[in-house]
Order: sequence, then structure tokens, then C-alpha cells
Amino acid sequence: MPAMAVALMAAAVVVLVARPEIAGRLHDSARSALSGAAPSALAPRHQILYWHAGDDTPRRARVDAGRHTLFVQAVGRAMTADRARMTQLLSERLRLELKPLRAAVERRVPRYAESVFDWWTSYVLVVEGLMAVGEMAGVADSATLESQVAGRMAGWLARHYNESVLQAEGVQVQIRETVTRVFGGLRRDLLRDCDKYDQAFQDFIRQEASAIELLAVDGSWQGDHGWSAPAATFRSQCHTLRLGDDGAMLLDERVLDVLAQPPAGLIKAAADLTRPLAELVVEAGRDADTSARSLVETGLPSSLAASSATLWTVGKWAAPLAGKVRERLGGDAGEATFQASSQAATAAAWTLFEERLVDSFGQFLDAHLESLSVLLVPRGKT
Repeated sequence: MPAMAVALMAAAVVVLVARPEIAGRLHDSARSALSGAAPSALAPRHQILYWHAGDDTPRRARVDAGRHTLFVQAVGRAMTADRARMTQLLSERLRLELKPLRAAVERRVPRYAESVFDWWTSYVLVVEGLMAVGEMAGVADSATLESQVAGRMAGWLARHYNESVLQAEGVQVQIRETVTRVFGGLRRDLLRDCDKYDQAFQDFIRQEASAIELLAVDGSWQGDHGWSAPAATFRSQCHTLRLGDDGAMLLDERVLDVLAQPPAGLIKAAADLTRPLAELVVEAGRDADTSARSLVETGLPSSLAASSATLWTVGKWAAPLAGKVRERLGGDAGEATFQASSQAATAAAWTLFEERLVDSFGQFLDAHLESLSVLLVPRGKT
């Protein structure tokens, strides 16, 4: 069978999952197309199609190549739109199943944003910033120092987001359970309706096949003179399909990574938030550098002097600075802006995750249909 015909048949079989009643209409559509075909389209060229009878005996028959091509094309034209419809139904089912989990994640965002502006988080951010200043003792360029300090604090906010919003480990367990459940439904549907895929090919053979032969014990092909189209049986190919049992196999790293780390929008929001705070922290952190130089002059090793000075500065300045953080971050207006940015970033990340998951399911479905087209529509030989 030409590659194009196989591809068309692969697109065609999808609808049989979603609309089983169409199986009986496939051949009607094909007959209509065949009866109206121009004589030139039905040139006297034949193909040999192979299949197994119900008793597992190999059979082959001659069919008109043009009529076979028209049949496959008719099926393809009838079912192309339904292929897209089934993908849409699968997408909707996945999103519906994941909706409660998505809602739970998004409900945690306001609490996260509020916590970023409380006194304790302010204190932690100041400590992180002062420690960064101490670790970079000797850096004279204020812009460079402030950038590094802001990055250190933004990194802490990102980790805090992971722990309080994403809760990646627990969320991924629930995602796996949901995906496995959806996959199980898809698997059952495909296996249950696989016989309908068989039926389209069987009907074609019954109506179009001539010169039927069977494979004898000695390996030669012999005429099957007792073959009767109405009484003919066919071996189902469905038992040879390999769908797998665990839908979690569709959750590759490309899919899960989206929810395993803070989204880009959150990282940007954290960076924007900590940038003005870094100036305040660096100004206080300069005391650490001054103290470190004084300690070195007394003979204390430079590395120990720097760490001692940093701890002294943290103890002296962290608590007072923490009280100024909320004002420096914009107060209520800053909190509202940060919350809105965090919510938008979380929603965007989850949407991207769903898109990649649907794409992963779609690739599985395409691969499965391709295998069905090979199993259930045997390639002919001219």
C-alpha cells in the first residue's frame, strides 16, 4: 500500500473510538466514491493483500489497486475532521481531571505573596543579602555588588516559591495518578473498539477480493475454492497491540520540568522586587568590609576575619533593616503587584505544562494509530 494511503488510514481509524457507529458507514462512503469514479481511475492494475483467517491460516487475494486506493482515500476524507475532534476531547478530559490540582496550586499563590512581605521573610532576605555582601568582601563596584545581592535574595524567593506553592514532589505524585487514570480510559477505549478497525478492512476484502488463496502446509499458495465472503472469518489483530499499562510513561522530563522549578515570570518578579532592596542591604553591608579590614590588621586570617565581620554585621543590622523592607518593597501596592505577577506566572506555567502533556498524549495516539494502520490494513503487493 502506498505510504500516503497508510497515513490516510491512520487518520481515519481515530473516529472509530469516538463514534463507533461510523464503522458501518465507512464502506458505504467508499462504495459511493467507487461507483462514481471515472474509468481511467480504475485502471486494470491489481494488488495482492494478505491477512489471516479466523483459524490463523494465511490468506491472500487480488484486489483492484485503484479501487483499493479510492477506498482508503474515502475513509481518510471522512475521518480527518474527527481526528482533530478526538484530540480536542482528550485535551478537555486531561484539563478537567487536572483542574482541582491546578486550582489547589493557584490558591497557594496569595499566601506565598503575603509571606514575602511579612517581617520574618524580610529578616531572612536581609540575612541572605548581608551574607552575600560578606562573601564578596573587597568588591568595590556598587552596581556589581548590588546585582549579586539582589540575585541571592531572588534565589531565596524562588526556592520559597517551590516549597510553598509548587510543592513539586507531592504535586507530581498527584499528576502521575491523574495521567495514569486518563491513560487507562484511553487504553480501554482503543482496545474495546479495535475490532471496528478490523471491520472496515474485512468488509473491503469481502466485497472486492478475487482469486482467494491460502498458504498450504508445504508453503505453497493454493486456490481456496471453498472461500465464501459472507462466511469468511478474520483473525483480530488487536491482541498484538502494545499500548503499555502505565500512563506515567508519557510524563517525560520535558513535561514535568515545567512544574519542577519556578516559572520564568516568577523569577523576573522576584528579581524586580529585590533590586531596590539590594541597595539598602549593600549600604549596611559595607560595615562588614570595614570590620574585616580592621580584623586583618590585627593579624586574624582574612577568610576568618571576613566571616566574623559578616556575622557581626548580620547581628547588628538584620533586625533593624527587616523593619524597613516592606516600605522599600512598596508596601501594600508592592505586595499587590508581586501577587499579580506571581499568579500570572503560575497560571502560564501550568498552561504550558498542560500543553506539553496533551502533546505527549497526542504523540502516543499518533504512534498507536500508525501501528494500527500497519496491523489492520495489510500492505498490498502489486
